[in-house]
Amino acid sequence: MDATMPASTFDTCLAFTWLPENDGQPYHVTPSDPGGITAWAVTQGIWRAWLSVHPAPWGVSVASATKDQLAEILHAWFYQPTGGDRLPAPLALMMFDFGVCGGPGTAVRLLQALVHVPADGILGPQTVGGLGDYRLSSLLDALHGRIANHLLTCDGYETFGRGWIGRNDRRWQAARAMLTQPESPTPVA
Repeated sequence: MDATMPASTFDTCLAFTWLPENDGQPYHVTPSDPGGITAWAVTQGIWRAWLSVHPAPWGVSVASATKDQLAEILHAWFYQPTGGDRLPAPLALMMFDFGVCGGPGTAVRLLQALVHVPADGILGPQTVGGLGDYRLSSLLDALHGRIANHLLTCDGYETFGRGWIGRNDRRWQAARAMLTQPESPTPVA
């Protein structure tokens, strides 16, 4: 990226996800993690699925992937399905990073429940249109809470919950820091 050009929203989201305390690590395996082999937030399973649809001479293991290749996957399979550039940047950050952790469909369904549109897991015009009824700061706060409640129900919470909650808090704080103007809270049910 040219240092004189401002970062895109995707670049900002990716930079957060790739922080070392999140999932910004080269090839690694975390004991008991059902994701298994992971490199820069992409699991071996996601890598194989990508190669089945996008055959390329990239290598059979996610360990051989470049960060540019992994960023391409994260953009196509996580950033775009969770709203991508159709959302305000702070909300895009929360949706993308949680989508990487919990799945894009889950992230979208949590947001859809907040804005009272059918929760089909697909972020389309109805979902985007429903956002206009809410203050962005309120959506961020409510989504933070919904994600935390969702995490409590996930398999593996006993082992990974503390880390998941910590990442959810960091994600929310980073998104709140991106707000351009302070807003008074308006509750979102």
